[in-house]
Parts: sequence; structure tokens; C-alpha cells
Amino acid sequence: MFEFCIPHGLKYTRVAEIEGALHDRITLRSHGELSELIMFTHGVNGTPAKTSPEDWPSAEQTPGETVSVSQWRCSEGDGRDFRLHHNGRHWRLLTFPLGFAEYKDVPPSAAERFDKVIDSLCCQPLPPN
Repeated sequence: MFEFCIPHGLKYTRVAEIEGALHDRITLRSHGELSELIMFTHGVNGTPAKTSPEDWPSAEQTPGETVSVSQWRCSEGDGRDFRLHHNGRHWRLLTFPLGFAEYKDVPPSAAERFDKVIDSLCCQPLPPN
């Protein structure tokens, strides 16, 4: 299990499975649109977690689009931080050995709020090789 900070104004729910897996959801409604940050932590059954963003847009890169992947070190091991800015929308997936944190297709204002939550995890970026 990991700890994170939830800024004021975000709605938080947690579902705990019998095997110990945790599904955390943080939502934000802005301008009539609901955005969601999902965090998943493994239970004892070892349910596989996401290791890459297979379901993100795969269209040709457009002007103004940015894609980045960086390595992260968490208390339980290394992970990767995937980010995509595409057509004015944002995607982010932080993987770590015991789970992941992800938001998809959110406006910049939601991405900024969710990044504060993800960046509060006990993980830090590793310098590039």
C-alpha cells in the first residue's frame, strides 16, 4: 500500500478487495466534465497491474503533442512515468511494482490537480541514463 495527499475539492473513494487489492478513485467535476484518477495497489493474489499505456491514442504525432517516458524509483522498486499531451488533452500512467496510478483524456486543469496527487507518492524521478 502507498500513501498520497488529496487536495481539497477532489472526491475520493476506496474499494478494498478480499485479497487485499485496493482500488482508489479520485474524481473532479469541472465545467460539466467528470475526470478521474485511478490508483491500483496489488493484493496478495498478485493481480497483474498495468506496465504500459496500451489503450492510449496511437495516432501520428501532431504539432504541439508531447510524449515522454521517464524512470521512477519507489520504495518497493522501480517504475515508469508515461505522459501524453494530445489535442489539448492529458494522459499519465505511473507504474510501480505493486500497482499503478493513471488518468486518461482529461483537460489541463484536471491533469494539474491529479499530478499533485501522483507527485505526492513516495516515488521520485531517476536521472536519465
